[in-house]
Amino acid sequence: MARTFPTLCGSVSGRVTPPVLGVKMHKAGYQALDLDFGYAAAESQDLKGTVASFIELGFRGFAVSMPYKLEIIKYLNEVSPDVAAIGACNTVVNTDGRLTGHNTDWRGAMDALCERGVEQPGRAIVLGAGGAARALVFGLKNAGWHVEVAARNLQSASVLATDFDLPSPHDLQKLHFPGFDLVVNTTPVATLSEKLLDLDRFPDAKVVFDVVFNPVHTPLCAEAERRGLISVPGWLMLLHQAVHQFTLYTNVDAPIFAMREALLQALPRPDGLLAS
Repeated sequence: MARTFPTLCGSVSGRVTPPVLGVKMHKAGYQALDLDFGYAAAESQDLKGTVASFIELGFRGFAVSMPYKLEIIKYLNEVSPDVAAIGACNTVVNTDGRLTGHNTDWRGAMDALCERGVEQPGRAIVLGAGGAARALVFGLKNAGWHVEVAARNLQSASVLATDFDLPSPHDLQKLHFPGFDLVVNTTPVATLSEKLLDLDRFPDAKVVFDVVFNPVHTPLCAEAERRGLISVPGWLMLLHQAVHQFTLYTNVDAPIFAMREALLQALPRPDGLLAS
Protein backbone atom coordinates (compact mmCIF):
# COMPACT_ATOMS: atom_id res chain seq x y z
CA MET A 1 0.00 0.00 0.00
CA ALA A 2 1.35 3.42 -0.96
CA ARG A 3 2.23 5.64 1.95
CA THR A 4 0.25 8.86 2.22
CA PHE A 5 1.15 12.07 4.01
CA PRO A 6 -1.40 14.23 5.82
CA THR A 7 -2.28 17.71 4.65
CA LEU A 8 -0.48 20.05 7.01
CA CYS A 9 -1.85 23.11 8.81
CA GLY A 10 -0.39 25.04 11.67
CA SER A 11 0.27 28.32 13.41
CA VAL A 12 3.06 30.81 13.97
CA SER A 13 3.56 32.99 17.00
CA GLY A 14 6.28 34.84 18.83
CA ARG A 15 5.47 32.51 21.70
CA VAL A 16 3.54 29.25 21.62
CA THR A 17 0.72 29.61 24.14
CA PRO A 18 0.66 26.62 26.50
CA PRO A 19 -0.94 24.19 26.12
CA VAL A 20 -1.06 25.02 22.40
CA LEU A 21 -4.80 25.43 22.28
CA GLY A 22 -5.06 25.68 18.50
CA VAL A 23 -3.29 22.36 18.06
CA LYS A 24 -5.70 20.65 20.43
CA MET A 25 -8.84 22.09 18.80
CA HIS A 26 -7.83 21.44 15.20
CA LYS A 27 -6.52 17.93 15.87
CA ALA A 28 -9.74 17.08 17.69
CA GLY A 29 -11.66 18.27 14.65
CA TYR A 30 -9.58 16.21 12.23
CA GLN A 31 -10.00 13.13 14.39
CA ALA A 32 -13.76 13.60 14.72
CA LEU A 33 -14.18 13.76 10.94
CA ASP A 34 -11.43 11.21 10.17
CA LEU A 35 -9.60 13.75 8.01
CA ASP A 36 -6.02 13.07 6.94
CA PHE A 37 -4.75 16.42 8.24
CA GLY A 38 -2.01 17.34 10.68
CA TYR A 39 -1.43 20.50 12.73
CA ALA A 40 1.74 21.95 14.23
CA ALA A 41 2.50 25.13 16.16
CA ALA A 42 5.70 27.08 15.49
CA GLU A 43 7.38 29.56 17.80
CA SER A 44 9.50 31.86 15.68
CA GLN A 45 11.41 35.12 15.75
CA ASP A 46 11.69 35.03 11.94
CA LEU A 47 8.24 35.35 10.40
CA LYS A 48 9.45 35.60 6.80
CA GLY A 49 11.54 32.45 7.13
CA THR A 50 8.72 30.56 8.83
CA VAL A 51 6.24 31.48 6.11
CA ALA A 52 8.73 30.31 3.46
CA SER A 53 9.10 27.01 5.32
CA PHE A 54 5.34 26.55 5.52
CA ILE A 55 5.07 27.07 1.76
CA GLU A 56 7.97 24.69 1.08
CA LEU A 57 6.34 22.02 3.26
CA GLY A 58 3.00 22.47 1.51
CA PHE A 59 1.01 23.77 4.47
CA ARG A 60 -2.61 24.24 3.45
CA GLY A 61 -3.04 27.07 5.95
CA PHE A 62 -1.82 28.53 9.19
CA ALA A 63 -2.97 30.74 12.02
CA VAL A 64 -1.06 33.89 12.91
CA SER A 65 -0.83 35.07 16.50
CA MET A 66 0.71 38.12 18.14
CA PRO A 67 2.96 39.85 17.44
CA TYR A 68 2.65 38.97 13.74
CA LYS A 69 -0.95 39.81 12.81
CA LEU A 70 0.15 43.05 11.15
CA GLU A 71 3.55 42.00 9.78
CA ILE A 72 2.15 38.93 8.03
CA ILE A 73 0.22 41.09 5.57
CA LYS A 74 3.33 42.07 3.61
CA TYR A 75 4.05 38.41 2.84
CA LEU A 76 0.59 37.71 1.38
CA ASN A 77 -0.55 37.73 -2.23
CA GLU A 78 -4.00 39.02 -1.35
CA VAL A 79 -6.23 39.75 1.62
CA SER A 80 -9.94 39.46 2.28
CA PRO A 81 -12.00 42.65 2.66
CA ASP A 82 -12.17 42.21 6.44
CA VAL A 83 -8.37 42.09 6.72
CA ALA A 84 -8.16 45.25 4.61
CA ALA A 85 -10.62 47.01 6.92
CA ILE A 86 -9.29 45.72 10.25
CA GLY A 87 -5.63 45.94 9.31
CA ALA A 88 -4.80 42.59 10.89
CA CYS A 89 -4.70 38.99 9.68
CA ASN A 90 -4.95 35.90 11.87
CA THR A 91 -5.49 33.20 9.22
CA VAL A 92 -3.65 32.39 6.00
CA VAL A 93 -4.81 29.96 3.32
CA ASN A 94 -2.28 28.54 0.85
CA THR A 95 -3.65 27.71 -2.59
CA ASP A 96 -0.87 26.33 -4.79
CA GLY A 97 1.64 28.70 -3.21
CA ARG A 98 -0.62 31.74 -3.34
CA LEU A 99 -1.30 33.09 0.15
CA THR A 100 -4.60 34.75 1.05
CA GLY A 101 -5.12 36.42 4.41
CA HIS A 102 -8.36 36.27 6.40
CA ASN A 103 -9.52 37.52 9.78
CA THR A 104 -11.65 35.06 11.74
CA ASP A 105 -11.35 36.92 15.05
CA TRP A 106 -14.32 39.18 14.39
CA ARG A 107 -16.43 36.29 13.13
CA GLY A 108 -15.58 34.32 16.26
CA ALA A 109 -16.59 37.27 18.42
CA MET A 110 -19.95 37.69 16.70
CA ASP A 111 -20.67 33.96 16.92
CA ALA A 112 -19.82 34.04 20.63
CA LEU A 113 -22.33 36.85 21.18
CA CYS A 114 -25.00 34.96 19.23
CA GLU A 115 -24.39 31.78 21.21
CA ARG A 116 -25.07 33.76 24.39
CA GLY A 117 -28.32 35.05 22.90
CA VAL A 118 -27.06 38.56 22.12
CA GLU A 119 -28.37 39.26 18.64
CA GLN A 120 -30.22 42.57 18.89
CA PRO A 121 -27.75 45.43 18.32
CA GLY A 122 -27.57 48.29 20.79
CA ARG A 123 -24.87 50.56 22.16
CA ALA A 124 -21.44 49.06 22.81
CA ILE A 125 -18.26 50.38 24.36
CA VAL A 126 -15.00 48.62 23.51
CA LEU A 127 -12.19 48.95 26.04
CA GLY A 128 -8.78 49.04 24.38
CA ALA A 129 -7.40 50.09 21.01
CA GLY A 130 -5.25 47.17 19.83
CA GLY A 131 -5.80 44.49 17.23
CA ALA A 132 -8.54 42.72 19.18
CA ALA A 133 -10.37 46.01 19.62
CA ARG A 134 -10.22 46.67 15.88
CA ALA A 135 -11.67 43.23 15.14
CA LEU A 136 -14.49 43.71 17.65
CA VAL A 137 -15.30 47.20 16.38
CA PHE A 138 -15.46 45.89 12.82
CA GLY A 139 -17.73 43.01 13.77
CA LEU A 140 -20.06 45.07 15.94
CA LYS A 141 -20.45 47.84 13.38
CA ASN A 142 -21.05 45.23 10.70
CA ALA A 143 -23.87 43.83 12.87
CA GLY A 144 -25.49 47.24 13.33
CA TRP A 145 -24.23 48.27 16.77
CA HIS A 146 -23.45 51.84 17.78
CA VAL A 147 -19.83 51.53 18.90
CA GLU A 148 -17.55 53.76 20.94
CA VAL A 149 -14.09 53.06 22.32
CA ALA A 150 -12.29 53.88 25.55
CA ALA A 151 -8.55 53.45 26.04
CA ARG A 152 -5.60 54.63 28.05
CA ASN A 153 -3.66 55.26 24.84
CA LEU A 154 -5.79 57.99 23.30
CA GLN A 155 -3.49 58.33 20.30
CA SER A 156 -4.13 54.71 19.23
CA ALA A 157 -7.81 55.06 20.12
CA SER A 158 -8.10 58.17 17.94
CA VAL A 159 -6.63 56.29 14.98
CA LEU A 160 -9.10 53.45 15.55
CA ALA A 161 -12.03 55.88 15.84
CA THR A 162 -11.03 57.64 12.63
CA ASP A 163 -10.54 54.39 10.71
CA PHE A 164 -14.01 53.14 11.63
CA ASP A 165 -15.84 56.47 11.67
CA LEU A 166 -16.57 56.34 15.40
CA PRO A 167 -17.20 59.20 17.83
CA SER A 168 -14.15 60.65 19.57
CA PRO A 169 -12.68 58.08 21.97
CA HIS A 170 -13.11 58.17 25.74
CA ASP A 171 -10.28 58.25 28.22
CA LEU A 172 -10.46 54.91 30.03
CA GLN A 173 -9.56 56.68 33.26
CA LYS A 174 -12.94 58.44 33.21
CA LEU A 175 -15.10 57.45 36.18
CA HIS A 176 -18.39 56.46 34.53
CA PHE A 177 -19.63 55.29 31.15
CA PRO A 178 -23.44 55.37 31.20
CA GLY A 179 -25.67 54.45 28.28
CA PHE A 180 -23.93 51.31 27.00
CA ASP A 181 -25.67 47.94 26.79
CA LEU A 182 -22.53 45.97 25.95
CA VAL A 183 -19.08 46.30 27.52
CA VAL A 184 -16.21 44.59 25.68
CA ASN A 185 -12.85 44.19 27.38
CA THR A 186 -10.07 43.79 24.80
CA THR A 187 -7.31 44.94 27.17
CA PRO A 188 -4.89 42.43 28.71
CA VAL A 189 -6.22 43.33 32.17
CA ALA A 190 -7.53 40.10 33.67
CA THR A 191 -8.17 40.99 37.32
CA LEU A 192 -10.70 43.17 39.07
CA SER A 193 -8.06 44.71 41.34
CA GLU A 194 -7.60 47.42 38.72
CA LYS A 195 -10.55 49.83 38.73
CA LEU A 196 -10.57 49.79 34.93
CA LEU A 197 -12.85 46.74 34.99
CA ASP A 198 -15.10 47.89 37.83
CA LEU A 199 -18.60 47.25 36.47
CA ASP A 200 -19.99 50.06 38.62
CA ARG A 201 -18.48 52.33 35.98
CA PHE A 202 -20.92 50.91 33.41
CA PRO A 203 -24.30 51.30 35.14
CA ASP A 204 -26.44 50.41 32.11
CA ALA A 205 -24.52 47.32 31.00
CA LYS A 206 -26.57 44.23 30.20
CA VAL A 207 -23.82 42.18 28.55
CA VAL A 208 -20.12 41.87 29.38
CA PHE A 209 -17.70 40.35 26.85
CA ASP A 210 -14.18 39.55 28.08
CA VAL A 211 -11.78 38.52 25.29
CA VAL A 212 -9.36 37.15 27.90
CA PHE A 213 -9.69 33.35 27.54
CA ASN A 214 -7.39 32.02 30.24
CA PRO A 215 -8.70 30.98 32.74
CA VAL A 216 -11.91 29.63 31.29
CA HIS A 217 -13.97 31.66 33.77
CA THR A 218 -12.39 35.08 34.19
CA PRO A 219 -13.01 37.30 37.21
CA LEU A 220 -14.79 39.83 34.98
CA CYS A 221 -17.22 37.23 33.62
CA ALA A 222 -17.80 35.88 37.12
CA GLU A 223 -18.59 39.37 38.41
CA ALA A 224 -20.95 40.01 35.49
CA GLU A 225 -22.85 36.80 36.26
CA ARG A 226 -22.98 37.69 39.97
CA ARG A 227 -24.74 40.91 38.96
CA GLY A 228 -27.21 39.05 36.78
CA LEU A 229 -25.67 40.21 33.49
CA ILE A 230 -25.02 38.12 30.40
CA SER A 231 -21.34 37.15 30.22
CA VAL A 232 -19.51 36.23 27.03
CA PRO A 233 -16.17 34.50 27.79
CA GLY A 234 -13.10 34.86 25.65
CA TRP A 235 -12.71 31.11 25.18
CA LEU A 236 -15.98 31.13 23.23
CA MET A 237 -14.54 33.65 20.78
CA LEU A 238 -11.35 31.56 20.57
CA LEU A 239 -13.41 28.47 19.76
CA HIS A 240 -15.54 30.07 17.08
CA GLN A 241 -12.63 31.76 15.31
CA ALA A 242 -10.92 28.35 15.16
CA VAL A 243 -14.11 26.83 13.72
CA HIS A 244 -13.97 29.35 10.87
CA GLN A 245 -10.27 28.58 10.34
CA PHE A 246 -11.00 24.87 10.20
CA THR A 247 -13.52 25.37 7.38
CA LEU A 248 -11.16 27.63 5.44
CA TYR A 249 -8.44 24.95 5.60
CA THR A 250 -10.55 21.85 4.94
CA ASN A 251 -13.60 23.15 3.01
CA VAL A 252 -15.88 21.16 5.33
CA ASP A 253 -18.00 22.21 8.29
CA ALA A 254 -16.10 22.02 11.55
CA PRO A 255 -17.17 19.58 14.30
CA ILE A 256 -17.66 22.32 16.87
CA PHE A 257 -18.60 20.01 19.74
CA ALA A 258 -15.38 18.01 19.47
CA MET A 259 -13.33 21.19 19.22
CA ARG A 260 -15.17 22.73 22.18
CA GLU A 261 -14.49 19.70 24.35
CA ALA A 262 -10.79 19.74 23.45
CA LEU A 263 -10.48 23.43 24.28
CA LEU A 264 -12.30 23.24 27.60
CA GLN A 265 -10.26 20.25 28.69
CA ALA A 266 -7.07 22.22 28.03
CA LEU A 267 -8.00 25.52 29.68
CA PRO A 268 -7.43 25.97 33.42
CA ARG A 269 -10.16 27.07 35.79
CA PRO A 270 -9.51 29.91 38.25
CA ASP A 271 -8.73 27.32 40.93
CA GLY A 272 -5.79 26.12 38.83
CA LEU A 273 -7.40 22.85 37.77
CA LEU A 274 -8.22 21.95 34.19
CA ALA A 275 -11.76 22.54 33.05
CA SER A 276 -13.87 19.44 32.78
